[in-house]
Amino acid sequence: CYTGERLFNASDGLFDAEPYRLTVFSPYTLSFSITNNSVKNLAGAELRVLNSSDGSTLDDALRIQSYAITNADAVESSNQNFSEFGLQGIDLGNFSKNKEVHATLELNPEKVQSTSIDVQIVSAGEIVFEKSVSLPIVSNKRMDFSIQPDFLGAMVSNRVTAKTLVEGIPLQGTKIVVEKTNPDQTKSVVGTQYTKVDGTALFLLPASSNGTTFEFRAEKQDYQPESITLPVDENIIETDPAQLAYSLNPRTAMEQSQELIVENRIGLPIQLQSVQLLGDFSEYLSVLQMQSQWAQLGGIPIEAGQLQKFFDPRGSVRGFAVMRKESHRGKYRLLVLRRHFLL
Repeated sequence: CYTGERLFNASDGLFDAEPYRLTVFSPYTLSFSITNNSVKNLAGAELRVLNSSDGSTLDDALRIQSYAITNADAVESSNQNFSEFGLQGIDLGNFSKNKEVHATLELNPEKVQSTSIDVQIVSAGEIVFEKSVSLPIVSNKRMDFSIQPDFLGAMVSNRVTAKTLVEGIPLQGTKIVVEKTNPDQTKSVVGTQYTKVDGTALFLLPASSNGTTFEFRAEKQDYQPESITLPVDENIIETDPAQLAYSLNPRTAMEQSQELIVENRIGLPIQLQSVQLLGDFSEYLSVLQMQSQWAQLGGIPIEAGQLQKFFDPRGSVRGFAVMRKESHRGKYRLLVLRRHFLL
């Protein structure tokens, strides 16, 4: 017999009445008792409590933060730092006729969805009692959530700013959780902060390889949670134009200059260290002269998220180059370094 069910809303200090509606990220306490009204002695039976809508699959919506369960022998099992979506294996003792067990669960709603707490008693491998408590989770408000810059470069530290707003007004006290997923799918939380009065929280993310992702989660009582996932990208700079095309001849156009724009896509300052010309053009181009001109660009800083214009990437043809029309392709390799900074 399932009795004594009560749901306490810690936010307003009142017990809620059915039908229940839980507010996301608000703390609740669910308590209940179970009495054995049958003649069957359920000694050795176990209690299961799951956040599940079907009694078997976990919903990952309603976290059991802690529990205290007193079995039929008045022995208490408790864990104040449980923080899971289901518990099982709680020994109910000598659960014979007319004996009771009592349970108190601290709950934290984490997702807006219809969900339930499913209470089961298992004896000899069979479910001999089951009760489902419907606890739909709702949200009263929405927030605007953004990450800037929204690009994460590979093999460098990335400094990003999380921001939460409500109708353009900064939202203070939003919990921002950053979870890293490695290429092998292992996960770890790398940062947790609360937004300041201006609605922002600053993170310095660890240098990570290509194929890594970072998930940013924004959580606040009464507000629907928001999430942004960004991949790590090895292309930390972008050039405009993507290709440099030179039309040269030894009579009328031995040199040609073009404008090249380099964008720093990460949230930290970098510096152009060197430029290399890749390809064998020594028969046609003045490679040494071109590399000497490009070397002058080394050491030029590019601030976080900014563009830098380089006005003199020159192509130079050799005076004794062949006179017939030729087309050749090569590559410029730009080496950039992250400049020293203080967070």
